[in-house]
Amino acid sequence: MCATGLLSVRGMQDAEEALPEQVNFGEIDCDSCSELAKAIPVHNVPLVAYYRAGKLIAELIGAEQNVRVRLEGLLRDEPIGHAGWYARKRIELLHSSGR
Repeated sequence: MCATGLLSVRGMQDAEEALPEQVNFGEIDCDSCSELAKAIPVHNVPLVAYYRAGKLIAELIGAEQNVRVRLEGLLRDEPIGHAGWYARKRIELLHSSGR
């Protein structure tokens, strides 16, 4: 994760507390670790980079993302990108409304 303090610390803590045995977290200071930030690559901050088995799965920009929900989806082998996540939520809403 590369953040400037805009990403919800509470949201990250929630995910870390809920999934302590399944996921690992790290934070990069993009100013002092610019080479590492370029390796992801970081195009904008705040950014959460999601990896599985050492492979970059998604890089999602934005402070309002629900990291815990996205990680839980990743652990179920579901798409976690913005388009995949919104499409899945729309399907869930349609099913719950009986459509």
